[in-house]
Amino acid sequence: MILQSLYSLYQRLSEDPENGLPKIGYSVQNITFRIVLREDGSIVEFQDARKIKTTIDKKGREKRTMQSLELLVPGQTKSTGQGINPCTLWDNPTYLAGYPQPDKDPAKAEKNRIRAPKCFEGSKNLHIKLFSGLEESPSRLAVSRYFSRYSPEELLIFVESLPEDARKGNGIFQLTGETRYAHNGFIPAAKKNGGEKALSTQCLVTGREAPIARLHEPKIKTFDPKGSLLVSFNESAYESFGKVGKDSGQGRNSPVSEEAAFAYCNSLNWLLARRERRFRIGDATCVFWTSEATPAEALLPWMMSGVPEVEDAATKQRVQDILGEISRGTLGDDELGDPTVPFYILGLAPNASRLSIRFWHTGHLGELVANVKRHLNQLELVRQWDESNSNNPEPLTPTSYQLLREAAPRREGKYDVEKIPPLLGGALMRSIFLGTDYPVSFITAVHNRIRAERDVTYLKAAILKAWLIRNNHEWLKYHHDFSPRQGQYKRRLPTWQAFRRLRTGSKSRT
Repeated sequence: MILQSLYSLYQRLSEDPENGLPKIGYSVQNITFRIVLREDGSIVEFQDARKIKTTIDKKGREKRTMQSLELLVPGQTKSTGQGINPCTLWDNPTYLAGYPQPDKDPAKAEKNRIRAPKCFEGSKNLHIKLFSGLEESPSRLAVSRYFSRYSPEELLIFVESLPEDARKGNGIFQLTGETRYAHNGFIPAAKKNGGEKALSTQCLVTGREAPIARLHEPKIKTFDPKGSLLVSFNESAYESFGKVGKDSGQGRNSPVSEEAAFAYCNSLNWLLARRERRFRIGDATCVFWTSEATPAEALLPWMMSGVPEVEDAATKQRVQDILGEISRGTLGDDELGDPTVPFYILGLAPNASRLSIRFWHTGHLGELVANVKRHLNQLELVRQWDESNSNNPEPLTPTSYQLLREAAPRREGKYDVEKIPPLLGGALMRSIFLGTDYPVSFITAVHNRIRAERDVTYLKAAILKAWLIRNNHEWLKYHHDFSPRQGQYKRRLPTWQAFRRLRTGSKSRT
């Protein structure tokens, strides 16, 4: 279900070129330098291709950093290992210039020094074979002449002219005087990532007969710069009987076609790369999408995690308005999209070089809105500090992240969010999205914080009230009864009940 949904998302997103999703045979890579050539292959210069990114921190200070270019290039993510694997018209300095990457470990540095000329030779052979005599493409012909003209020793001075950080990334070629790069318009030949022995069988995602991917690429890069895998089989114990070995076991154990693997990996990378599509719940990074384009895709993640302070005021106000409309039951049919449209929420966490699926939720937008409305109504309390009397009002429609923070200890007035139990976020989200009971572990953690800190905050009181209503089926007013006869007792009743239930486990009414 997860792979099928991501595959369908790729089919939708790839129809719009502005989304920047690569077609099969291409990938998006971080480019830090460009090699500018003349038509005869001689070098004009090695240029730093990075751009300056200016950001403002929380204290209002300007911060400038160098950011690499994200460009669509032929081929897939660079394979790991010590084999010689040159890329077409882009690569790192080791392949493009025979530059040995320095290392603090003398043994590794020596290994890099020995390997660098071999990598350059492999890239040289590839480009001369592809582009030598290709008169109709002057830029690619210049690339083949570049490799024929220079040796790694001659190129060393050009590489060292680049900033040190730029040498650690990937480079591309450009003909002087042109705005396009040498790889623009190049159509790579089909290449099976399962090798020559790639098996064709029925794909579990598409249902069609197609070559099966041994490794699912491109890798997911959000959690680890080297990339992580969502689907993999690292040990023979995880492979099916009779399907073992490097060429037979990996991939064939649960056959996914090369096309489907490429599509779902790229759509997941696309979601994770966009702040408006991802959000954090505890230690899990979550992504949200719908089966067709809806306003909910851009707004729901902010509603779940809260709008950052740096986000523009219009977006923040829009999110708060919709949450308020959901709470009051006044949300229009077109505010978030068609209520019958399916939605998908995937929660991921890093696990070495692989990804752990923390949770997976799917349903219809109408069901999601109804369950979020019920959740917000059960949390609702009259606020002591609101917009009329405070610059930092208590949240009328708290996000799940704000609720989870109440289970974390506070140090010097700040929440230590690293102490939130890793599985708590998924359990809480499940109860909100599906309308089920709140997890007992969440209420217990909140109670423990109250007992340790001796402080019942507005959100902690709201959590206890919601728990009493949902898990214990008790009806409580969202405001206090100030009648002269017994007002002071009624004001304290919900919190007192919650303490008593959590402490003794009793369900008797008082």
